[in-house]
Amino acid sequence: SIARYVLTYGLYDAADATDYHESGTRLAEAFWAGNYARVAEVEVPELTGTPFIRLVTGIIYIFTKPTLLGGFIIFAWLSFLGLFFFYKAVVVGFPEANHRRYAFLVFFLPSMLYWPSSIGKEAWISFGLGLASYGIALIMRHQPLGYPVAGLGLLATAGPRPHITVLCVVSLMLAYMLRRRSWRETAMGPVGKVVGLVVLLGVGVVVVSKAAAFFEVDNVSAEGVEQVFDYTSQQSGQGGSEFEPVRVKSPKEFPSAMLAVLFRPMPWEASNAQALIAAAEGTLMLVLCAAALPQLLRLPKYLFRVPYVAYALTYTVMFVIAFSSIGNFGILTRQRTQVLPLLLVLLVLPREAGRPEPARPPTLEERTRVLA
Repeated sequence: SIARYVLTYGLYDAADATDYHESGTRLAEAFWAGNYARVAEVEVPELTGTPFIRLVTGIIYIFTKPTLLGGFIIFAWLSFLGLFFFYKAVVVGFPEANHRRYAFLVFFLPSMLYWPSSIGKEAWISFGLGLASYGIALIMRHQPLGYPVAGLGLLATAGPRPHITVLCVVSLMLAYMLRRRSWRETAMGPVGKVVGLVVLLGVGVVVVSKAAAFFEVDNVSAEGVEQVFDYTSQQSGQGGSEFEPVRVKSPKEFPSAMLAVLFRPMPWEASNAQALIAAAEGTLMLVLCAAALPQLLRLPKYLFRVPYVAYALTYTVMFVIAFSSIGNFGILTRQRTQVLPLLLVLLVLPREAGRPEPARPPTLEERTRVLA
């Protein structure tokens, strides 16, 4: 967090964190002065996008008093909690995975260390998406606690970026329908599955409507989605790191879009030190994917047997499609933090289907269970 703070204000003249900090300061001061409602009308005109993060920052500053570095550290702590929930989700939802490898990757990838460690949407999304994924893992293991946990996480993501919530809900619905033996394993049998699907459909309608309002789309249709992609491409194709994006309109564009969204820039495309670090990470991810190819070839076997893998794969594929219209390496590198923890799930498949990794050290949950 301190490194992000120093680099943010040492290399750049302006940052979104400054706006959030100043707005949060005004909200906190207005709260203690007794005129919060009047100031909130100006600072938080709506509960989506940037105003939502202003509100969160103001609530934090009510209790901590406004300090810019302190805000960075608190948001970084929230991001760390999100990564911890991602780890717990893999432990619960995918017991035979290589948990140690996943922990090293999700906690120490440069993007996951750097981008969510400041006041901003990335930290909050990391927290909300991690919490939602943990709840989804619990749901897939037929634990009722998963529904309120996932609900809280989805509410957290719906504030700043409702389209991320849409990706989560759709991925959850598909994984929920694909899982095997769910009728026999649930206490309510087929009725439980039907009730769960009805609840998920209701949530899906709400979040899709919210996402449409966020992007100011009049109707949810192919034309509306195309309108959003056109706007995104126009807004991102500037700033010095732009490139020609490959928008996914058919399966043949998907490989090129996946390469751009998940791995680019390549080393020869880096124009400065920051881009070179991003390129090094993208190259590392490509190497890890190549090394995991024997396991990835068995991925179809896990889609029905391990619902959390189906959730992670569906989310990753839809993320690539949704963000393929972004034509700026800087924006993509930052946005990538919203998919890397779920992409990494596909890189920790066990060496042999259905068998745990040999000589795996006990997980935190297993050690806790022994102590209990």
